[in-house]
Amino acid sequence: LEDKIIKYYPCKIQKAKEYIKRLTQDINLAENNPISKSDSFSIQIQDKIYNERADAGELIIELCKSLEKNKCKCIGFYRGFKLSIYYEAGGFFAVLDNKLTHTVTLSSDAVGNIRRIENEIKRLPEYLSDEQKELESLTKNLEAAKQEIKVEFAQEAELIEKQEKLAKVTALLTNDSKAKIQSNKSTPQVTV
Repeated sequence: LEDKIIKYYPCKIQKAKEYIKRLTQDINLAENNPISKSDSFSIQIQDKIYNERADAGELIIELCKSLEKNKCKCIGFYRGFKLSIYYEAGGFFAVLDNKLTHTVTLSSDAVGNIRRIENEIKRLPEYLSDEQKELESLTKNLEAAKQEIKVEFAQEAELIEKQEKLAKVTALLTNDSKAKIQSNKSTPQVTV
């Protein structure tokens, strides 16, 4: 419990605070680069602006086909986030990168891929709420551990008494063993 108070909880709390800070910056970036009210779409891929989801999605699929395994390639920007793609054994992925990295699994559906990217950005406030709850839980657990360590062990007196008895018995056994060894050494050995 002391290790948790000294190391585990403080480390976890610090990581949660850092994640919240970075996630908040990503949310601010998305809010500063909103989708217009008319739901118009705009994404930059390879230095060109695309206003149609289908066209942008098709280009992303084509770019994925030219990727080497385990190679990440920056292809543009979306709502202020750097947009990269990469291929692993499990398939193709899009990566939105700012203060944190947000990964989206891609498919063969051009418009669906764009929607997945949009939805990942929409979910950022949910991720923030979840992490804030986690931070609150860690903080409560740390405080509970600090209180628990202050409480005396209920059977502490009984434990001390039994440890003292055990020490006496051990001492007697140790002394008895030494006495037997001494008596064996002083008894002459007779051989026939």
